[in-house]
Amino acid sequence: MHSPAQRARLISIGLLLLSFALNLQLLDRFPLREDEALYSYWALHLRQEDPWLLTVWPDKPPLFLWAQALVFQFVGATQATARLLNIGITVTTAALLIATSRRLWATPGLLAAVLYVLNPFALSFAATAYTDPLLVFWGQLALYLALSRRDLGAGMALGAAIMTKQQGLLYVPLVFALSLLAVPPLPTVKQSVKQPPIVTTRTKSVLRLVSGLLFITGPILYWDSQRWAVAPSPWDLSVRHYGGLALADATLWPERARAWAGLLWYVGGNWLGWAHYALLALLTLVALWPRSRPGNHQARPRLAPLLLAGWSVGFLVVHLITTVQIWDRYLLPLLPIIVLLLEPAVANRARIGSFGKPKFAAVVACVLLTILLPGGLRAARGEVPLGGDHGAYSGLTEAVTWLTSERSTSDAHLPFLLYQQPFGWQLQFYLYDATRNDAVEVRWFANEVTLADNAAKSPAQRRFLLQPQWQSTPALALHLATRNLQITARKHFGMLTLFEIQNRPQPPCPWCLCTPATAQPQSTEHPLWSTFPTPPSLPSVATMRNAGNRSE
Repeated sequence: MHSPAQRARLISIGLLLLSFALNLQLLDRFPLREDEALYSYWALHLRQEDPWLLTVWPDKPPLFLWAQALVFQFVGATQATARLLNIGITVTTAALLIATSRRLWATPGLLAAVLYVLNPFALSFAATAYTDPLLVFWGQLALYLALSRRDLGAGMALGAAIMTKQQGLLYVPLVFALSLLAVPPLPTVKQSVKQPPIVTTRTKSVLRLVSGLLFITGPILYWDSQRWAVAPSPWDLSVRHYGGLALADATLWPERARAWAGLLWYVGGNWLGWAHYALLALLTLVALWPRSRPGNHQARPRLAPLLLAGWSVGFLVVHLITTVQIWDRYLLPLLPIIVLLLEPAVANRARIGSFGKPKFAAVVACVLLTILLPGGLRAARGEVPLGGDHGAYSGLTEAVTWLTSERSTSDAHLPFLLYQQPFGWQLQFYLYDATRNDAVEVRWFANEVTLADNAAKSPAQRRFLLQPQWQSTPALALHLATRNLQITARKHFGMLTLFEIQNRPQPPCPWCLCTPATAQPQSTEHPLWSTFPTPPSLPSVATMRNAGNRSE
């Protein structure tokens, strides 16, 4: 007979296995999107050619790129292996939520695990190569270590979050606040050692946090400073690329609110999901509100949700009223905080510090599993418009495979030319080896005229055009024809078509017909002389003299 704690552990393991299985569904189904391919290209370039990133300039701190490069080192660089890191990180984050719930609420953590494992937001970003899942993992680890009074480790995890993505700075106030909130255990009667003052304890806690933070950020910032003579800092580039953080015009706030609300909708998934979230929030208030009284050592459970809720509201307000880009992945750090806030809904009413009734928790978990599983399965199949590609680029990997195979069997000495418009960042990653070996050359074109002109200047090379169905170039055939070129569809791959541009066949002509060379007498006459009329023959000087002598 298993104890309640053992049953909770078994259910937790089952949920983690379910998370891993669901996340694997999108491992290799769709190609990488633009930013995913760009980050993977940076990591691959860092590993193979440029560890200092002097020839390519990323606008993200290097920690994610180093981790991705390490994955490529051991398992190779493909679109599937590019997603392995975040799949493992997402499952580990679910385990951290269970541990954090036990530390913060003294509950089994099953509710938080179910809400996170089956959430469309988490599932949509698990099988991606974005930096955000790793950012969320480090931030969640920092929160757990801060609640566990491991301030040095919390500072190190916070530094890792900041060095993964600039948004890691948003975790700083929450980690410091929870670290100061974690009160030391009360001394027992048998303990005779006098406890240090609370001010001294909190000062040491802050010092340890700062030390851990500097331990991670210091060496990485020093590494970055060694590049400044050649390459700009990622922090500077991010401001150039995305614009500085500023207060948005107040007239744009309603529009921004609607856009963020449209993305936030997928946290619940549907009306039924949000209804259950509202019910769980009500149960959380019932479980927490009457449990803490002034002077009680259980004041922490009352302040912790206020901190978490306050941080969540501040997070949304910052994204609403500032010029932060409205992108779905920017909301990912909010999801673990939401599920942590809903975890006390299954706490025992007798006391918040107990593990609660296992049967009650199991029933709630089963009900939520029934409600949330359909939405989770839709997200696992890529049917939720979040995260990576959902079919717009389908066929890209097959097209690249066909092109590289065709090039390997060709005896041409010049590289194939591949013209494209929307696939520049993806092809940098997919054709990394082919472009380095001069087997394929990728060229971007602005319009049909520039494409036709450039193709006409490379008549000795095989020229291809990779084009999606949602992009059209209606005048391309005309512009090619004016340059004696023609275009033919070679292969169809999913949503993409691979065209080949060829020289148009010309009819035979006398002056351009090649004939076997025969020995001809060499003439010293200039070829232009034949174009002039032949002058009449003139008598020679001797003939004229003889005629004169006869007349005398």
